[in-house]
Amino acid sequence: MLARFVHVLMQFLARLNDLFTREWKDIARSDCLPHL
Repeated sequence: MLARFVHVLMQFLARLNDLFTREWKDIARSDCLPHL
């Protein structure tokens, strides 16, 4: 049961990481970040 939980958690983290990476690339490409 623990192994299944870890597996689901890893899938969730991988999906979240993929989503953030894609969004970050879109933001960087559109260059809408405020330049500090």
